[in-house]
Amino acid sequence: MNTENFGGRLFLTLLMMLLTLIMTFAGVQTMGAAQTYTITYEPNGGTMPSSYPTSYTVETETFNLPTPTREGYNFKGWYTDENFASAKVTQIKQGTHQDFTFYAKWEKWDENGDGSRWNPYKIRNEEDLRDLAAKVNGGDKRGGVYYQQTADITITGGDWTPIGTSDHYFAGNYDGGGYTISGVHINSTGDHQGLFGYVMGTTDQHRGFIQNIILENSTIAGSRWTGGIVGRLATGHVLNCHVRSDVTVKASVNGTSSSPK
Repeated sequence: MNTENFGGRLFLTLLMMLLTLIMTFAGVQTMGAAQTYTITYEPNGGTMPSSYPTSYTVETETFNLPTPTREGYNFKGWYTDENFASAKVTQIKQGTHQDFTFYAKWEKWDENGDGSRWNPYKIRNEEDLRDLAAKVNGGDKRGGVYYQQTADITITGGDWTPIGTSDHYFAGNYDGGGYTISGVHINSTGDHQGLFGYVMGTTDQHRGFIQNIILENSTIAGSRWTGGIVGRLATGHVLNCHVRSDVTVKASVNGTSSSPK
């Protein structure tokens, strides 16, 4: 037996096996490196948050897309086409494998509000306040609708009609913002007299919430359930409201007059 030839063949065989192992290992390492995909955002006039994801791999856990901001606008979501014809995208799920360009969609705020918690209807003057009374007393209880008073208001257009009746109660949310309402004059023999006549919350969302109102220089006279801020609070909340000393409230029941506090 030629040991020299045998040894040479064995060496070559072992060398080939070693090279095969090295190449296989390198291939596995190359295949195992997850590809990185990029995310591009087009905020369309908005401002991105301080940090947000701009890349991911198929192994990245599901994550939500960031929320940009823009003065005077509501963010309506991210879309994959600039005409917003595609479905809105809120997150990228684990296992996704493509590059993305997202376009921000915006909706301009109504300067007078939209009635939401974040953009309540603005009560700027007597006209706005009387319009609220007309809506509620006409059958629209304003359940879950938000209002924000933005200035002191003086009622000069005649006797005041309370906001809400036993048939059409107020079920919204009114924030006086710490501003005053004055000149509320009511001379009635009916029930449920006050700035708000009848307030009743029906659900957690429709709570009948009245807060931060200052009533001054007013006279209110009525029968049962007569008050300054609210005549009758069936269910709901009155918080941080004040009736100044120049307000007179009188209730007459069965010919007997009293002054509620």
